[in-house]
Amino acid sequence: MGVGARSTTVLPTPPRTGGTLEANRTTYWRVGLGRFRAGAFLAGFALMTLELVSSRVVDPIAGSSLFAWTSIIGVTLLGLAFGAYWGGRTIDNDPRIIRIVRASSGAAFLVAAVPLLATAGRPIMGAPLPIELCSTALVFYLFFAPSMLLGMLLPMLLKLAPKHERGLGVAYGSLSMFWSFGSIVGVFGTGFVFISVLGSRGTLYGIATTLLVNSFWFHFASPDRGTRSERVFLWGTMFGTVLIGFSSSLLLQP
Repeated sequence: MGVGARSTTVLPTPPRTGGTLEANRTTYWRVGLGRFRAGAFLAGFALMTLELVSSRVVDPIAGSSLFAWTSIIGVTLLGLAFGAYWGGRTIDNDPRIIRIVRASSGAAFLVAAVPLLATAGRPIMGAPLPIELCSTALVFYLFFAPSMLLGMLLPMLLKLAPKHERGLGVAYGSLSMFWSFGSIVGVFGTGFVFISVLGSRGTLYGIATTLLVNSFWFHFASPDRGTRSERVFLWGTMFGTVLIGFSSSLLLQP
């Protein structure tokens, strides 16, 4: 090499073997870590808003008591635990952004269905069982599934987020911080603004809308739009969420 020549370093391109994390993550740099942070913020916001408004949903059916709050907190934590485990397994087996999209849109549909499910679930409190079990069964029926789907999001976001050059700890800490910030905004927003302005049902529809925004936030930013059946699922849950919200407004009293 001559004295005046410049040396260049060519970075190796990860092999593109469909379905592997190494192949897929190279395309996710276009999505950017900021988008994953925003997704964590919205998911944390939705989770804590749902947990607080759930007491207003359960109150007319089971009453406002220590039993109800114990059931709400316990079922929410149970859903998060199962969701974290299942989300980690799912994203390890299929490391694609469409998995985040499906979990978020599925949670949106279930949250929008809560008002109708609550009306249908009133007989649970009339079962010949201790009030503690009836209260827990009612909350489990209403809120376990959406809590589990929300719990799936953090391990999925962590798995697919572009990793900082300093390592996994920085990425995990960053996403957890934004998740916590979203949760804090959800707590104060729900307690001080949302329920008093929108009511319980309006707050639930706001959560569902937030989760749909989160879904499309990732769907349209990623080159991987999923298979045809996965795209049908996404649009189906979107229209289903809108339809079930509209039906609730017509069928249920304010």
